[in-house]
Amino acid sequence: MNIVYLSLGSNLGNRLENINNSLRYLKKLGDIQKLSNIYNTKPWDVKEKQPDYLNQNCQLITELSPEKLIEETKDIEKILGRKNKGDLSSRIIDIDLLIYENFTQKNENLIIPHPKMAERAFVMIPLAEIAPDLIIHGYDKTVKEIADELDSSLVEIF
Repeated sequence: MNIVYLSLGSNLGNRLENINNSLRYLKKLGDIQKLSNIYNTKPWDVKEKQPDYLNQNCQLITELSPEKLIEETKDIEKILGRKNKGDLSSRIIDIDLLIYENFTQKNENLIIPHPKMAERAFVMIPLAEIAPDLIIHGYDKTVKEIADELDSSLVEIF
């Protein structure tokens, strides 16, 4: 069994329903151990105006390999109506694999841990709720220490 951390985000349609629906599907992939609060966040690093996002992180215990987990989360996104444009455009649901145990990988299909997670308050603040003492491979700080260094002004509990 593997401990993984996922980030969920939605800024189209009924955002709360989209997050909850994605969690229902994720329960089929393993056992959800922890959930962060849900956060309302301003769009980050986007060029055009977008609606606010809802974001939530979860800790999942799964037997799936990293590749199979990514495949399954992409299927969940499609089932829930995501149109994959490959950019930072608005989306019904986005499920990102942040961390997979102590596993690291870097190829054209998958990078673990998620390469931009430590820059994103909307990822690190919820992650600090459920795994504050976790040290991410490549960083010499805990998740909470990284989260405390980020600008939290665009992230608020929903």
